[in-house]
Amino acid sequence: NFELVISDNASPDNTEEICRAYAKKDPRITYIRQKENIGYTANVNFFRTRILGEYFVWMCDDDLFAPTFLEKCVALLDAHPESIMAGANVIDFDDIGNRTPARDPNKFYPSERDLYRRLKQYTFFYESDGKDLFMFCAVWRREAILNFIFVNYFIRYPYNWDFQDMNFVFRGLAKGTSEFVNEVLFFKRAKSDSFVPSKKKSLPKKIYDSLVYSRLRRLFTPFFYKRMRQILKVKELSLWQRKKLILWTFFVMSRLFWKRKI
Repeated sequence: NFELVISDNASPDNTEEICRAYAKKDPRITYIRQKENIGYTANVNFFRTRILGEYFVWMCDDDLFAPTFLEKCVALLDAHPESIMAGANVIDFDDIGNRTPARDPNKFYPSERDLYRRLKQYTFFYESDGKDLFMFCAVWRREAILNFIFVNYFIRYPYNWDFQDMNFVFRGLAKGTSEFVNEVLFFKRAKSDSFVPSKKKSLPKKIYDSLVYSRLRRLFTPFFYKRMRQILKVKELSLWQRKKLILWTFFVMSRLFWKRKI
């Protein structure tokens, strides 16, 4: 009992032909083709106008869900009305057979039930462990997307996106707790070169990547500053708790200089 909404962002290949063929076979599929490429962010925002059910989940066109992903996540949300989202464990894979082990949920899934501790726990997670996309692609209650609009930023990381998936997750966690199915039900497609050692870089390239690309670039994007505004708006927290969360956000910003990751 679900609806699959496909927003074809003016694909130049045979995507339209394939999708229309499947939509004719299965009434649960709604296929919409944009007249022109409206950009990544606008295409994500487009779905806000299409969400009619109690729950929703984002899905990128190259990732895979196990057949029981929706069933098990929705069952958890039905059993826990105080929770805003439910997700599952994940592996990365590529098209030539490489796979990562299942991830440690303690590193990317907030288990705290208390609001302040939950937001602090999420703040400390590392992006590289799945702080962004894995929770972004969980099953969410419809209220999580209401009044949340993704915007294009001047920083092109990527598609002018600037970690907005993490801000979406953070704001969602401010609305409720999360549930987790510790089974691999989500399969994130990775580029094949993700599984091979990186090429050796020249010294100038190493300095640029380390200082400018990995550190300074992130400090001058709107991500951290938008997060601080979000913290101030969480009225369910005391003023002191909001101040502490902002300080922890500054700590994560400074962590870039010895960890190179957020």
